[in-house]
Amino acid sequence: MPENIAQALDMSHLREEKERVDREYAELNKPPETETKANPAFLQPEATFTVNYTDWRGKVYSGQFTNKVLTVGQKIKVDVLRARRMMNTPRDAMTDNIAGLLLMVSWMEESLTARPKWAANFWDLYDERIVEAVFTHVAEHEKFFHGRDQDTGAGEG
Repeated sequence: MPENIAQALDMSHLREEKERVDREYAELNKPPETETKANPAFLQPEATFTVNYTDWRGKVYSGQFTNKVLTVGQKIKVDVLRARRMMNTPRDAMTDNIAGLLLMVSWMEESLTARPKWAANFWDLYDERIVEAVFTHVAEHEKFFHGRDQDTGAGEG
């Protein structure tokens, strides 16, 4: 009898279905294509880029963003805002995911000078991967503006 119960509770037949769903999910959530150094706009302090993101439900988030590279003073302001939003929570009490989201959202609130209506307030979004998709472009802009090209090592020191 225990063998019949074990067989009845065996869910191995769902493995293929789970793998199929995982593949579809991975396809829908591929990292966004990023600009490259070949894009001269990313060498300027202000650049516009487009994000096209489809969440796992099929909802499309698309639009143009304009990002401005932050000054030293603005970077300090971002860190102060991020610290305030931590509400006296010690950093080591937060998951890396939450700490990263706090930094990304605080940074983009300061750096994005234009964005689509759906991105007016990143705090109201349900899927943090959308935030990550937009921030990927912001980080690429910062990297190329400052000459930190991974291929050449230019600007590192």
